[in-house]
Amino acid sequence: MKYFKLEEFTRSQTAQRLNIANNPNGNDIHNIVQLVAKVLDPARAWLGNPIYITSGYRSRALNEAVGGVLASQHCTGHAADITCPSDQLQLLYHYIANTLDCDQLIYYVGRNFIHVSYVTHRKNRKQIIVKS
Repeated sequence: MKYFKLEEFTRSQTAQRLNIANNPNGNDIHNIVQLVAKVLDPARAWLGNPIYITSGYRSRALNEAVGGVLASQHCTGHAADITCPSDQLQLLYHYIANTLDCDQLIYYVGRNFIHVSYVTHRKNRKQIIVKS
């Protein structure tokens, strides 16, 4: 993990405010490391500017508290919501979509972030979506 720290994936204001534990287990950490190695570090190196994790790992309790879907890939360390300087977000989205392997890539244009996931237990679906 060249550009990212585990703490960036577990940091949550909601978890702090509601006193919810948000501690990944060994498998979750392995998944986070793979997501970083295969997607986030290469994207950061290409972009040349920081990429910020707005939502990384979520315990089941935290996922429920933030209204996440029941089968959220955030709960297994496979997914992160990321952002960067707004004038580069669309470029980052296209770079990931056209260059890197990922399971799911969702660009939330109106909310100014990208959801990206990567899995190792099956073939990545390369599901690419743009939401206004």
